[in-house]
Amino acid sequence: MTVVRGAPHEAMMSPHVYTSTQAVLKTQPALQEQLNMDGKKNIITAPPEVDWSRQETLPPLVFPPFNYRTEEIVANKPDAEPEVSLPEQFLPPSRIIPECRKFLESSCAKLSIPTEALQKFAQSIDIRDLCDVSCAKSSPAGAEKIIVVPERDEDVVMPDYDKFETRLNDIARILAYNVINFSFFPDNGKPRWFISDEGEDDERGEQKFFGKDDEAFAIVEAMKRLEKEVRDSTIWRNGHFLQQITVPHLENVFRPAANAGSLPLLPWRMQCLRSLGDCYSNRVSLEKLLEILGEKPTVGKFVYLLCKHVPAFRDLRRDNIEFAKRPQLAASMLHADKLVVFSDLNQSLTVFSDYRLPQLFLTEKVFDFNISSKTSVGTGTTEDGTMSGSCEEQVQLPSEKTSTTSSQVKVTKHSTPLLSIIENCEFIPENSDFEVSLRAGTIVACADLLELLRKMHEKEDFENGLNMANLDYYLWRKAVQLDGEGKLLPFHRTRTYCY
Repeated sequence: MTVVRGAPHEAMMSPHVYTSTQAVLKTQPALQEQLNMDGKKNIITAPPEVDWSRQETLPPLVFPPFNYRTEEIVANKPDAEPEVSLPEQFLPPSRIIPECRKFLESSCAKLSIPTEALQKFAQSIDIRDLCDVSCAKSSPAGAEKIIVVPERDEDVVMPDYDKFETRLNDIARILAYNVINFSFFPDNGKPRWFISDEGEDDERGEQKFFGKDDEAFAIVEAMKRLEKEVRDSTIWRNGHFLQQITVPHLENVFRPAANAGSLPLLPWRMQCLRSLGDCYSNRVSLEKLLEILGEKPTVGKFVYLLCKHVPAFRDLRRDNIEFAKRPQLAASMLHADKLVVFSDLNQSLTVFSDYRLPQLFLTEKVFDFNISSKTSVGTGTTEDGTMSGSCEEQVQLPSEKTSTTSSQVKVTKHSTPLLSIIENCEFIPENSDFEVSLRAGTIVACADLLELLRKMHEKEDFENGLNMANLDYYLWRKAVQLDGEGKLLPFHRTRTYCY
């Protein structure tokens, strides 16, 4: 099975394409009141007293204003279309690597990346395994079209389908998946969320479950389950449908299996899906978005368009670091399935900086926390809601030097507060120095690691397999495997819609 960062590609593709269109609206519950976001322009960082397990206590998301480091270029050209007139060198996500290096050199940084540690880690990598990962070789799974025949009112399988419509549905499903692809982990002491197949047993007659090892599988299966229930595969590109989604509706869509926990942050996922729906209804349709990308789409233009038209795809830290984890992952998925082939994928991506890769680097000692402590200054928030360059410490440091963790990794005394916080499974607020250090460190470490691997294996031919997308998947897969074996420290816990 083809996998890119947890979401199974064959599962992402259309298993069925339904011809009915508006039937889905009949299944909708009464609309809830829209979350009131008027007048708020700052990025919400929840206070420590927020009970993440209680959805009614969640602060509403407020997405940052669009200032993607590019508008100044076309400010004096009011008649120009930003999407087509912006120089490409300003657009690729890889441009953020220098910004991450700059942050790690600042007084806000809480970690460094020792050269010796990175070299040692590079030597442990199976280069052929890295270059042979399936995410670079996947293609769309075959889909069958199911139509409703009124005379018999039953499903008839048709081997032929409209490839254009199916492609749009598959692209829309990947975008909808990624806009809600964040923060699946349960609160401490709570069971993980996963779903069951509800009636369809496996070959041994046992009930099938999805998401026990990775919640991403459950998200995809739940989305496909909804398409079957409402008999419509176009729902993920239907702006009207997405804008009507409510929390009770999502509770039903992502209903857990027996003995499983609930999917957290449903109000935030609702807002993100509505943001995508607003794009399709009021900004630009999916068809128009693909038209703007043109015959030779670039990752930079794709990420720029998503961040501009779907604010829920923003991933901004401070005022200048746009990690763009989910937009980049969406691009990688689309490219791997040949739904959108990007001409610059191997040159423009960074790794997808979330919590898995930092978890691996923490355990393998690629990150060094024994750097001089600096004093944090300022609040870090400007009037327009962006984060300034000043340091911002929001984490209450634990008083104990020893910690307990559910991981099998032996925890000993550490002199660094960040490591203690992670080992204690305490929350680290988004935009804090600690969180930005972990994510920026991941970007820089992987950029340097890729360059190091290319030098180490420059005489070997891997058919362009030695690229950032494959490196990300290799490291992610390794982290998931080692974590399942209890060989990694806990991952850092940050409640955020960005990853």
